[in-house]
Amino acid sequence: MIAAALAISPAVARADEARPVMIAVFGDSMSDGLWGGLFRAWHANPAINVLRRGKNGTGLGHSAKYDWLKGTQTIIAEDKPDIAVVSIGLNDRVSIVLEEKQQSVLFGTETWKKAYGDRVEALMTQLRQAGIPTLWIGPPVMRDADANRDAKVMAAIFIERAAKTGVTYLPMWDIAGSGDEYAAFSKDKDGRQRQIRTDDGTHYTPLGYDLLAERLMATLDPLIAAAKAKPKAPPAAPVAAPAPATAAAAPPAATPAARP
Repeated sequence: MIAAALAISPAVARADEARPVMIAVFGDSMSDGLWGGLFRAWHANPAINVLRRGKNGTGLGHSAKYDWLKGTQTIIAEDKPDIAVVSIGLNDRVSIVLEEKQQSVLFGTETWKKAYGDRVEALMTQLRQAGIPTLWIGPPVMRDADANRDAKVMAAIFIERAAKTGVTYLPMWDIAGSGDEYAAFSKDKDGRQRQIRTDDGTHYTPLGYDLLAERLMATLDPLIAAAKAKPKAPPAAPVAAPAPATAAAAPPAATPAARP
């Protein structure tokens, strides 16, 4: 009997070990870079697990490559994240097809803003209903003037729908340069000029993503502390993806180049 007890005690001990705080980072290629920055910052911390769930080349403006409403449902059910970090929109400068009207609406029109906003809100609501604190990351300053203008259109939608759903929106306009000014270089802690944006004028270098991660960590720290203090309850049933007002989209032919 003693031998049997000794044999099972390691398993019991493992079952009693604290589960790490699970942070799911997902969205497009920008989210993949953010994941890299957070992973480098916390990879040696066994109490935090940063999950890489981004899908490059995807978005909410089209679902031909990946359906984020269904995908988020899977993340919630399988990963059971304590916190979500979402960065999306780089590939959403596209027309959207309104299924019920079989009508294609152009990016930036009022009809487009409503349709895209409904998709954003559906994803935010899905996370909110699952009880997952969510940080929705705004787009950065873009080097290309047209891309920068379009990023502002999406940022306004993110801000509006985040306020409606209770999701935390974090703007990134001032992470490089001053306010709305694009800057490819920034001083590091030693005062040296370092490149923080890649040559495509959209993404960040690894150093740039590390700077973004530092900014995020200040907001994530209290959420992590709350997750650690929260009693571990049995997992809830998976939350069905809310149906947005429009579910189809035109092929992303007008999508700006994104990192593969």
